[in-house]
Amino acid sequence: MHAVADMLTAVADAVLASPTITGTASIPEPISPIPPTPTHSPPHRGPAGPGHDVTGELIGHFAHVLAWVVFGIYALAFLGFLFSAVRKPLATKLLPLLLLAVSIVGGTAYFSFATGLGSGFVLHAGADGVLSERQVWFGHYLAWTFTTPLLLSTLGTFAGLPPLHILLLALAGAATEIFSAIGTAVLKRPPRLSPHHHHHHAPAGTAWAWLVFSLLPFLYIAYTLLYAGRQSASLRPSPATRLYTLSALFQLSLFLPYPIILVLGDYLGLLSPTAEFAIFAALDVFPQVLWGTALLLELRRHPQTDIVLPDAWLGNAAAAYAYEPVLSEEPAAAT
Repeated sequence: MHAVADMLTAVADAVLASPTITGTASIPEPISPIPPTPTHSPPHRGPAGPGHDVTGELIGHFAHVLAWVVFGIYALAFLGFLFSAVRKPLATKLLPLLLLAVSIVGGTAYFSFATGLGSGFVLHAGADGVLSERQVWFGHYLAWTFTTPLLLSTLGTFAGLPPLHILLLALAGAATEIFSAIGTAVLKRPPRLSPHHHHHHAPAGTAWAWLVFSLLPFLYIAYTLLYAGRQSASLRPSPATRLYTLSALFQLSLFLPYPIILVLGDYLGLLSPTAEFAIFAALDVFPQVLWGTALLLELRRHPQTDIVLPDAWLGNAAAAYAYEPVLSEEPAAAT
């Protein structure tokens, strides 16, 4: 026992006699270091360089709720337009079918907005060098590229315009929306963020040029609806003439605020993204859903004002080639 105790005492003395390490120890780097696991941070959407502070202007929760509400309105309009198209005879289905297509495009657009799709970001550079990152709903322009020609085709058809005029109206409406979309997309890079490529024109100035380009087709639209359209509608029954005049004025009065809101919002940043979204939602619902519903109700009250397609449009090949002979206006020769 004494031998074991002496052995344990010797081991304890050896441990206590070992040097004590104090202070900060430096650990040598390994020869083949293992790279640390990367941590994902939210992506920076703006191409801001050194010395640029970026502030964000995002759409609020109210706009997301509003998108769901507007989608519900379009869904109800779709059911109403579908019911009207089903119950009408084949020759009078054109107007409700055009409005049905408008409700489909508008409804799917606002469904995408409600689920977080269809938006992007543009940058605005202030005089103090602070960059503002603004959320823009580019999906609006995609939807308007379809809904505007469809609405103009509905108006032109109801006025009784020739097919060529209706086609030109639809093309002018599509050009207006496409040029506006290009102008907004150009706003994405302020010139100060691109110190190189000095030979390029200032993107902000280019955006204003595209906005002006979008107004040129609108002038043709206004001229056709107010002049050629009214002349053509005057040949129809009096209720149709009055209804077309009110419809054309109503639609034009709701087309005019679009470029104004666009300038105050995306171009100048005076309107918040939420306010801009809410105004555009109202400007979409009124000319598309409310006007379409009122038009179909008026056609139901005055069936004689409805548009009846000719047999050539309905697949009747015999009627398509059954042209009436052109009577000569020259007096018959004396016998």
